[in-house]
Amino acid sequence: MDSDGFLATVMYVGPVASAKNQEETYVGVAWDDTTRGKNDGSVICRKTNEIVRHFCCPRKNDITVTSTATGASFLRPHKIHLGHTLSPSLLLTKYVPPDDPELIAPNNILPHVASTSSGRDKPIEFLGEIKIRKQQEVGRNLEFCSLRCLCIRKGWRRSDDENNEVEREMFDKIKGVDLAGNLLCSWEEIKVILYQFPNLTSLSLASNRLKFLPPSIFTTKAEFARVSTLNLNDCDINSFKTILLLDSIMPNLVELSIAKNDFSDLGSNTTKLDILKGVTFLDLSDCCLSSWKSQVELFSTCAKLQTLILDNNPISSFDYDVNAELKGFQRLEALQMANSSLPSFSQIDTLSLRIPNLLHLRFRNAPCTSQLGKSEIRAVLIARMNSSLKYLNNSPITNKERIESERRYLRNVAQELLLMENEETKEQFLMDQHPKFNALMEIHREVMTSSNAANSGNMTGVGSLINETMNLTIISMAPSSCHLEPLHKRLPSSLKIERLKGMCCKAFDIEMEKQLLHFRSADDKNNPFPTELDDDEHTIGYYGVKDGDEIIMNET
Repeated sequence: MDSDGFLATVMYVGPVASAKNQEETYVGVAWDDTTRGKNDGSVICRKTNEIVRHFCCPRKNDITVTSTATGASFLRPHKIHLGHTLSPSLLLTKYVPPDDPELIAPNNILPHVASTSSGRDKPIEFLGEIKIRKQQEVGRNLEFCSLRCLCIRKGWRRSDDENNEVEREMFDKIKGVDLAGNLLCSWEEIKVILYQFPNLTSLSLASNRLKFLPPSIFTTKAEFARVSTLNLNDCDINSFKTILLLDSIMPNLVELSIAKNDFSDLGSNTTKLDILKGVTFLDLSDCCLSSWKSQVELFSTCAKLQTLILDNNPISSFDYDVNAELKGFQRLEALQMANSSLPSFSQIDTLSLRIPNLLHLRFRNAPCTSQLGKSEIRAVLIARMNSSLKYLNNSPITNKERIESERRYLRNVAQELLLMENEETKEQFLMDQHPKFNALMEIHREVMTSSNAANSGNMTGVGSLINETMNLTIISMAPSSCHLEPLHKRLPSSLKIERLKGMCCKAFDIEMEKQLLHFRSADDKNNPFPTELDDDEHTIGYYGVKDGDEIIMNET
């Protein structure tokens, strides 16, 4: 770290060809912030006027590429700081003892004031400072400590100070340590830290340059075996072999976060993994995973896995045989897949089959969602997923919302079917793109179709489903027209939102561009969150508007 707090990796130590004094020693570094430097590891030789390269800047995950023009620098040794030891004194500087006379808020009053509406200054109270100090008393009450971004480079050897038993006991009661954003780069030092904290079970090493796990670490496994929660996010690990090795020395892992590492080699030479047997939480965000079948599917053998996070991975399909026997993922309850590469919602049907007991799903920012509104995306996902799903993007799914989403989905598919003339084409379309359509039609047949159309055929009743008309009430909430009487209209379900806005423009004198339309179900008129009609090209039937519902118009 330099004097301004910027982090870098030492790449070279020695003389520099462009220096005036060719015998002076410089430290060549590759900056974490690639805009920090002045060169790319090469300089122009003062004697020959030719380019001399002293080192190459590695990109993330240690893959050397063409260096950036400002990714490196050559510094004099006195301008860099190589980091601290995680010593008892460092721990004491982070957590103030309860009897320390220097208080942040003497008499519970901070040295700051807040201005009131009347222009007076009101003192700011800060209560509980002594209580918090006691809870964080090192060696007694402190069990979880944060030592983030303190330039810690190595652990403290207990033999460094054999005579100070009190200081050594400071670490004994601590069960969790957050060491994210430090200068740790050696697994041997991690072993020292685990020995330093004899009762440690939770460890965060995020944003340290640890890279690969050396074989020498296997000489002693006892320290690693205690850990149940481990965070290795953004640690420059470029092979899943490191995780396999860690699993062999950490048999008690329950929660594992390994996001922002490169595990593209996962599955390249493996068809089955028998690891992470006790893990219930696994974060694989931004790990360069592109295949569900050859990579993600390997974790289906994690018998206790309940939460799986796959955000920011270019997974383009679930490429899983729907006729194959289902194994694994039987306990998986929560899945996150934001920023994937899924091109079609038909993949969601495969997902619902693959993970039958899913309760929580986070899914957004995929190619298949790029052209749709938020309410439309939510309705499609709810309709396509199993009824066991209770939360979508952290929002609960009510039974009423599920019913309306399924009916809205059926209307949308029926519109597409009407454009097809060949019956075999329709059957193949449903099989490939909408495998749940027939099952949902059976559930909602009485509501969605007339009694004469609702006989045995899979496509029977589609025409009546599209062409039905409905009585709607259109209410203006705009300030300039909220006093006007509501409109009562009988409209076809095929009416587009654009034409509906045109009607509102004539009736309430609000320009179409300024209108914001929602609909509220007749069964739930007290719902404070009506559904937005956010696409002019879609029909009111597409959104699930039905007989007796209300259209609400606001002005933007």
